[in-house]
Amino acid sequence: MLDIANLLGVDDARLKKDLESKEIADMISEDMNEGRSFGFDATPSFLINGVSVVGAVPFEEFEKVIRLIEEKK
Repeated sequence: MLDIANLLGVDDARLKKDLESKEIADMISEDMNEGRSFGFDATPSFLINGVSVVGAVPFEEFEKVIRLIEEKK
């Protein structure tokens, strides 16, 4: 993982500190719990006006969901 971080120019010391941080771990845990409350169990997952989109879907899928939502208004 650090090889990729170095390739991306990430600050090694900051990354190591954050990986060991209870505060960061708690934030991630809260985010995961919130996602599970919506029934999400995978990433990426999106919630668009109450409609779930799960997975690495093409942009056109988002457009389709948004159009359907707009039609129901």
